[in-house]
Amino acid sequence: NRFAEYHLENTTSANGTLNLASKADHTHSYLGTLRGLVLYGELTNQRQYIERVARTYRTYVLGRLIKPSGVISHGMQEEGNAEPASAGDVVQLGLWLARHGYTEFLEDAERLVRCRLLPSQIVQRPGLKPAIQDGSDAHADLDARVVGGYAGMHEPYWGRNPATDITCAVLHTLVDVYQHVAVPSPMGLVVNFHFDYEDEKIRISCERGERAKITIVPKIRQNVAIRIPPWTPQDSVKLTVNGQPFDPIRVGRFAYIPRDVFPAPILLQYDLPD
Repeated sequence: NRFAEYHLENTTSANGTLNLASKADHTHSYLGTLRGLVLYGELTNQRQYIERVARTYRTYVLGRLIKPSGVISHGMQEEGNAEPASAGDVVQLGLWLARHGYTEFLEDAERLVRCRLLPSQIVQRPGLKPAIQDGSDAHADLDARVVGGYAGMHEPYWGRNPATDITCAVLHTLVDVYQHVAVPSPMGLVVNFHFDYEDEKIRISCERGERAKITIVPKIRQNVAIRIPPWTPQDSVKLTVNGQPFDPIRVGRFAYIPRDVFPAPILLQYDLPD
C-alpha cells in the first residue's frame, strides 16, 4: 500500500502526463509500475488507481511514449534503441484496462501485436558471429540460439551474462493476449481479438486480404459478442449467421448475437485500412 500510494502521488499525474519529478528514465520499468498499479487497484478494489493509469495510458503512453507503429524506446524521453518488451507492456496495459470498461484500448492492443510484436520475432538465422572466437559455450552457436527470440535491442549473449528478459516479456504478453481472445462475461462469450484461436467453447479463424474475414464457430449454446473495429467504415461491416445476413444488436463496440440462433457459424467481414 505504501509503494502504491507513493507511485500514485509521485510517478503519475492527475492529468495523465508524466511526472518529471519522478525522474523515470527506463521505459520497461515505468510501464511495469503502471501495470502494478492496475493490479493493485484490482486486488484492493480501489478504482482511483485504475482510473489514474487509464488517464496516463491515454494521454502519455499512447499520446507520446509509443508510436502508432509500435516503436518505443528503451529509454524514456529518447529516440532510438527500440525494443519490443515495452511495446508488449503497452499491449498488456490495454488488455487489463479493457476489463475495467476501457474497451477502446483493445484496438491499440491488437494493432501493436500485429504490427510490432509478431513481426519482430526472429524466425531464421540472421548471420550472427561472436565477438570472441574462443570455442566456449558462451560464444558458440549464437546464430542458432537467437532464433525464436524477439528482436530489437536483443543481444544473444549467454554464459554468465544472460539477457533473455525481452523475449520473456514479449512471450508473457502474447500468452496473456491469446488467453483473452475469447472470454466469458455476463453478456456471454466475448470475442476481444480477431486472431486464430480455439478452445472447448469456440473456434476462430481469421483471413486478411483486401478485407478481413473472421469465421467464428461457437461450440456451445451461448450468447456471443464480437468486437467491431471502429476504424473500419461501418457500411463495410457484413455479418452472417449460418450463411444468412444478420443484423446484430450493438452493445458499445460489440455486436451481440443471442444464443437462440446457434448452433451456426458466424462470418464477420469488414474493410481494412490502406
